[in-house]
Amino acid sequence: MTAEVAEGKVRLRDGRTLAYVEWGTGAGPVIVLCHPSAGVVPAGWEVAGDMGLRVVSPDRPGTGRSGFQAGRSIMDWPPDVAELMTQLGVEHFSVVGVSACTAYALSCGVLLGRRLDRLGIIAGTVPHQDNPAGLARLTMSDREAALRELRLGAQQVVDDIPASVRRLGERPDPDGSLYRRPDVQAAGIAASLNTYRQGVEGPAYDALLRLLPWGFAIGDIVRPCLWWHGEADSVVPPSLIKRAIAREAKYELQLVPDAGHGICITHVGPFLLDLLR
Repeated sequence: MTAEVAEGKVRLRDGRTLAYVEWGTGAGPVIVLCHPSAGVVPAGWEVAGDMGLRVVSPDRPGTGRSGFQAGRSIMDWPPDVAELMTQLGVEHFSVVGVSACTAYALSCGVLLGRRLDRLGIIAGTVPHQDNPAGLARLTMSDREAALRELRLGAQQVVDDIPASVRRLGERPDPDGSLYRRPDVQAAGIAASLNTYRQGVEGPAYDALLRLLPWGFAIGDIVRPCLWWHGEADSVVPPSLIKRAIAREAKYELQLVPDAGHGICITHVGPFLLDLLR
């Protein structure tokens, strides 16, 4: 499957450029996709257009083609989304967060409730303060040192993007075999090239924000949230998700047997059907 992709940019009130790609039918329900990949149709998400949906995927500041925003926080994202949708003439929309972009989607669920139709997370993450380790722990004690480490890591990716994508194939199955597929590797390389097209500063700062406190509690959303997660996810173990949302009535958790973190590639269609049911 392929998707006909349109690229666009809007100028926000503060003068920044916010870029996006979109695909699918203009007449269908609108989904704002918060995805780690910038400027491309992520692997597996072509199906959304075939389902009659219109998907708008904005590039976060400093990634893809969007202008950098110094000193921003996760909570600065919902106003950007709201302004983008207004300029596109869309009043009501759904928001879906994937993997590392969980915080961005949930922040929309906190601040944009009256404009949201539905809120969904697939292969999501939880605040790193709930399970501090590695760079997350360093971020808590020395933010600048953590940012330097993130810049170095981002530069290592940029220096050899194909190798960084191939390393995903070293994950345990079911994810390893999925990420070794030539089509998935090609999509990953294209996504990385677009995400880092302005260099490492934007993506490194973006990673720092995800390690810092998000600026809201996971229970602060004002709309129900459908959360799909693979039972065999070795990147974000299901136990972390269960613990984070166990007492939060607004979340509906669907654990998918024999699926890993790549559920956000392999199960997009069923997830969207469940979200829009």
